[in-house]
Amino acid sequence: PHGDTQQHLELDPAWGGANCVHVNVMADKMVIGCENNVVACYQIASEEDLASSGNQPQQQLFQLLWSIPQAHEKALCAVNFAPRGDLIVTSAKDGTAKVWNATDGAPISTLLCDVSDPKAKNPPKRKPQVLVRGCAFGDLEGKVIYTIASPRRGKAFLARWIQPPQKNQTTYQCQERLEISPCPISSMSLSSDGGLLALGGVDGTITLMDMQTWKKLRSFPEVHDLPVTCIAARPFALPLCGEEDGVQMHAVSASADSQLAMLTLQRRVPKKKGAKGSTSSDTSSLTTILWIFVWGGAIVWTMIQIVRETMELCETELETRALGALQQCFFQTVLLAPSTRPGILIPPH
Repeated sequence: PHGDTQQHLELDPAWGGANCVHVNVMADKMVIGCENNVVACYQIASEEDLASSGNQPQQQLFQLLWSIPQAHEKALCAVNFAPRGDLIVTSAKDGTAKVWNATDGAPISTLLCDVSDPKAKNPPKRKPQVLVRGCAFGDLEGKVIYTIASPRRGKAFLARWIQPPQKNQTTYQCQERLEISPCPISSMSLSSDGGLLALGGVDGTITLMDMQTWKKLRSFPEVHDLPVTCIAARPFALPLCGEEDGVQMHAVSASADSQLAMLTLQRRVPKKKGAKGSTSSDTSSLTTILWIFVWGGAIVWTMIQIVRETMELCETELETRALGALQQCFFQTVLLAPSTRPGILIPPH
């Protein structure tokens, strides 16, 4: 609460440290993928369980449910719970993604990812190492899986895996594969509703994709100076805390450059209710002030010209202080010309 650390979890040193972590939607289980090929699942105690312990010895916040020492042949890259929490998918640098039973860690299926370019004329002489940097379930039942794979250098491919409709079917088939980036992808996040996919590249580029249309929405080139280490897609379309100004954040990314980026697909800030009338009122007030300045300036300029002409044309009357003669000079010479004088009645200034 309030940012204080209740407990911290120490992993087995033999696991080599955590590379990825994911918590299910109920926030009662957590799965961790480690550098030394280990996958471990923990039970997370609720606040009620911690409060009910009372004066008894402090209950552990994290309790290990199961661990698999050699879940993959190489280091883990990503782990993800199915929305209903009964399945877990993991991916690693061994070119595979695997599906596990979340209850006991029993293996269910293995997905062999491919990074061969279908447009290439000649296949590579040596098979590259395949890195499956991201994986996620695309539906509630866990029958759809998305993976992002690439060699160490080169193009990244997004794949959609579908489980056949037969009963008791545990295999997944690659339905379609799309070249998503000219360079490897280092992080991936799928929104809670399965509609928005956010990808972070090793070149710092962020890509947002619509999963329903299977098309890119927008790419943000080189947002970061270094590879994107983690990214989070907007969970759902409803307004989130902090979006009172109307600007929706569709992805948040972090990088080894120690910077956090917040990205939106909106091109304009939406106008608030009543903003139209307020803008009209502000414009009217500005126009009024402008006209006051124009007319005030014109009056001041005219008065200056009249005083200057009076001092030049009525210099003698001013020195003698003859008010009658000064008045006659002002009206008949400066301001108005006599009717007997040819030309206009009011001399220009």
